Amino acid sequence: MVSQMSKWFKRRFKELDLLEQYFPLLFTRWQAALWGGSVLAVAFGWRFITSDWPYPVKLTACIVALFFAGYYVWRADHVRLIPKLRIVGTRFQDTPVTLGGSVFDHRVFVQLMPECLTESPVYECVGYLQKIEKRIGQSQWEEAAIDRNLILNWGDDKVELHPRSERPLNIFFIQRDTRQVIPNLKPDADIPWQKFDAALMNEPVLRFHVQVTCSDRINGNFVSIPSVKVCLEVRFAGPNRLRPQLELTQL
Repeated sequence: MVSQMSKWFKRRFKELDLLEQYFPLLFTRWQAALWGGSVLAVAFGWRFITSDWPYPVKLTACIVALFFAGYYVWRADHVRLIPKLRIVGTRFQDTPVTLGGSVFDHRVFVQLMPECLTESPVYECVGYLQKIEKRIGQSQWEEAAIDRNLILNWGDDKVELHPRSERPLNIFFIQRDTRQVIPNLKPDADIPWQKFDAALMNEPVLRFHVQVTCSDRINGNFVSIPSVKVCLEVRFAGPNRLRPQLELTQL
């Protein structure tokens, strides 16, 4: 029993190795809260120096300032580790299609580029193709005859994204020889390409609405965090249908 308590105290003592850095930061925040540059802080400082306030009032003010100083020291580190995700851009990815070791076609994938906004990874990421719209006239949009909320093929069922090591999300690909536009869905979606041809093949402008859901891992459990929604507008302008114009809008 004594040996276990001794080991426990040793572990706790080792965790105090950063006190030398913590206290100067805490006291700096404390002084800033007491004597900062705001009008309220200046008025309080002047009153504190020139007036003889009761001791309980001065003690209470110092304790309250110390509390908020500790909070802001904690908050600065906590905010850095709150998982957050956003879509920062798009890109094309040319991929050969092989059969028996020989290349017989090429596909051009249109990808979304996710980015972790903090130092913390995000878990259980799933991309959903919520809907596809085609333009009617100059400014109106009509939903294409494609099922809603289809799961995009991200390579795994639930993807982990780590800062500076994020994995692009393929939204659709264009078949080089046939110029077909095919959403990059999971294999179990089991939707024939003919359905995509009928809905998307000859459309000059399309909009892909995408949602990415993700989670945080807290004490071994997964907790949902706000999802990311974007709209990708694709314009097939000019003769090169393999390099359409892309416009990304955050929703």
